[in-house]
Parts: sequence; C-alpha cells; structure tokens
Amino acid sequence: MTTEQTAEAFNPEVLETMTQELFDNKSTIAALRGMGEDELEAIYTLGFNAYSQGKYHDAAQTFSMLSVYNHLEPKYHKGLGACCQMLQMFPEAIQSYGAALTLAPLDADPKLHIAECLIAIGEIDDAKEMLAYVLEEVEDIGESPVRDRANVLLDALEGI
Repeated sequence: MTTEQTAEAFNPEVLETMTQELFDNKSTIAALRGMGEDELEAIYTLGFNAYSQGKYHDAAQTFSMLSVYNHLEPKYHKGLGACCQMLQMFPEAIQSYGAALTLAPLDADPKLHIAECLIAIGEIDDAKEMLAYVLEEVEDIGESPVRDRANVLLDALEGI
C-alpha cells in the first residue's frame, strides 16, 4: 500500500463514505475497491488449493481475507470454517460456519460441521440438537452424504 493509499484508507471522510456504502447499499469492500468476481474466484482457487494440500494456515489466511472483502459470500466463510476446524480451532470454526449459515440458512453443510466442532469441544447435547436439525432439513432429499454423516455421528453419540 502506498503512503497515499494508506492516508486515504484512514481518512475519516473516506471511511464514513465506505461505511455508508457498505450498510446502505449492501455492498462489499471488494466492490468498493473495484475487485471483480473473477479476481475473487481466482483468490478462492488459491485458498482451495492450499486447503487441498493440507496447508490449512495458508488457506485460512486466504479465506479470512475473502470473508472480509466479500462478507456476503457463504463459501468464503465455509472455507475459513473448514480451515479452523482442521487446525482444531473449534470456536473459530463454529463462528465461521455460523456466518455461512446466516447467509445460506438452507445449506445443511455448515450445521453438520458445527455439530462436528461441538463434539470436538465436548458440547454433546448441543451437537445432538444440531444433528437433529440437519436430519430434519435433509429428510426429503434422496441420497445424501450429509444425512449419512449426521446419522453416523448421532448413532455414535447415543450412549453419551
């Protein structure tokens, strides 16, 4: 960032204008900075590739940046949640999956992953409740790996 860009970024008038734009028009920082969907998708691919290679910390940094630049895209929050989960940062993973769930409430994946994180931190009753929600949502779907995983987890928790 140049000195001029830094000064502009911390100019109270510029910050106020950007904040108004973000909240009033439901814009994103990426849009305000002129970043197109193609650029964001290219960055997402870098994060996805890092995650696929087991470089969870690197991928988390990428998904974190994407989540800030476009806070309205659920897959960026899901990517960050997956990285946090793999890094055993379960509260952070739950928070990221929760953001994805807020943006896409009909997506059962974040609920399933939240349940996995709840199990990892010993919140078994909450995990069972979340798994019940998952099963409720996917009951009308044919073959479903989400339903299968939720059933396996719920069965494993039965005696607990």
